[in-house]
Amino acid sequence: MSNVRNCYVADVNISSSGDNTIVAADSSAPVRVWKISLQATGGQNNVIFKKGSTAFNASAYVIPSNSTFFEQDDGVAVFDCPINSAFVINLSAATEVMGQVYYTKG
Repeated sequence: MSNVRNCYVADVNISSSGDNTIVAADSSAPVRVWKISLQATGGQNNVIFKKGSTAFNASAYVIPSNSTFFEQDDGVAVFDCPINSAFVINLSAATEVMGQVYYTKG
């Protein structure tokens, strides 16, 4: 069963290369990301998703200019950040990336 209907929604509008905190760390609960929708509107960007400073995957996701990246749960969280770890999106270039992240805490 999808948890999207019970999620918080973080609007994403970032354009700084490097790490961008999307959901702050919580000292009492893990952060679970259930759905992500991103669009690279300012040019191609290589995106790395992180739990704090640690990448979930060694490979970057390439989002071509004016294209989208979409990932949705299938009953399991897309990304699971442990207690005290923020959900971070790292951009390879200082170009605009917009979208939404659906998440729960706990």
